[in-house]
Amino acid sequence: MKILLGTPEYPPNHIGGGGEVYMNLAENYRTLGHDVVVIFGYYPSETWNDKIKKYSNSSGITFYQIPEIPYPKSMPFLRTVIPPNFKAWKKIRKIIQKENPDVAHLHGYGLIFINILASILRKLKIKYIFTIHGYPETQNKINWLVRFIWNLYIKIIMNKTLKYANKITCVSNYIKEDVRNVFPKKSVVIYNGINFSDFDKIEETIDIRKKHGVSKETKIIFSLGRISEMKGYQEIIKLIPEFINRNIDVKYLIAGKDDGYKNKLEWLIEKLSVKEKVEFLGFLDLETKKQYIKQCDIFAIPSLWEPFGLVALEGMVYNKIILTSDAGGLKEVLENYENKILINDEKVIKKILEHEAKSLDKNIFNRFDYDLISKSYLKLME
Repeated sequence: MKILLGTPEYPPNHIGGGGEVYMNLAENYRTLGHDVVVIFGYYPSETWNDKIKKYSNSSGITFYQIPEIPYPKSMPFLRTVIPPNFKAWKKIRKIIQKENPDVAHLHGYGLIFINILASILRKLKIKYIFTIHGYPETQNKINWLVRFIWNLYIKIIMNKTLKYANKITCVSNYIKEDVRNVFPKKSVVIYNGINFSDFDKIEETIDIRKKHGVSKETKIIFSLGRISEMKGYQEIIKLIPEFINRNIDVKYLIAGKDDGYKNKLEWLIEKLSVKEKVEFLGFLDLETKKQYIKQCDIFAIPSLWEPFGLVALEGMVYNKIILTSDAGGLKEVLENYENKILINDEKVIKKILEHEAKSLDKNIFNRFDYDLISKSYLKLME
């Protein structure tokens, strides 16, 4: 079977956990004996005239990098949202006709590029399944006109894409049960996962305590993900004065690209006079982030809402104390994990200090294995 994988981004240029999901699916589909063509949106475009780039990797997967119109650098949350430039847009249909896939797997609710792919696939009578990883929220915080246009776009275009999908998959029950999923009866839940083999070995190249001037007595709290309001890092920052009042020294390290919210976190840090206790690390590659997760005392995932929560799996692999909100899909991911502490617990500091790590039951990872995940998707595409 020849599969077209349509995604809004692809590693190494990706802003969230979605990029890793797309890459693992592509590689697993190929390993299971299928031809794979990936058509993905490219947001780092420099001009309105950037050309489509075609290339292949060592696994034999063919890629088409579709340049999008450059997004305003003052609005990083628009990455992956802007449509392809006009020249690239015109060539997408010919690319799909040339590749002639048997089926397509699309990702990215509400994104113009993905809806363009869906429209072309329908015209070419190529069936597709659609995966909902989450629902955009930024537009709901802008003015009424933006919200009105967005809601109109969803009703006229996005819902049409869902209507004609052979199957809709959701990465959590939280996503499936959301009222924005207008076709729940033809929706199924297939969780995301991580490539566990990537986490088996760690190159000991960094001592994070030495690097950040942190003593052995200091509690290191680490968070990982794009810097946005939804990630809830502000909730951890608000806890720091309480640690200090208990004479407990802490260092909060935050890794991830700014999605336009960093300035508000910096304002909060100044307001609470905890500037020396918080440090922004920027983007970390896989090998570096593994060392930070492994060496930190507390892995914090305080999201206000979360469709799934891929980073939770990364913390679970190393059996870390996970300080979490349990919001949205996080509750499902962490359902059977015994080393989590809820951030909204009124005795949260006491529980962190007194917690004795319980042994890890690796059976909890079975449903997050990519072999199972890929085969579940493939069954829907038959």
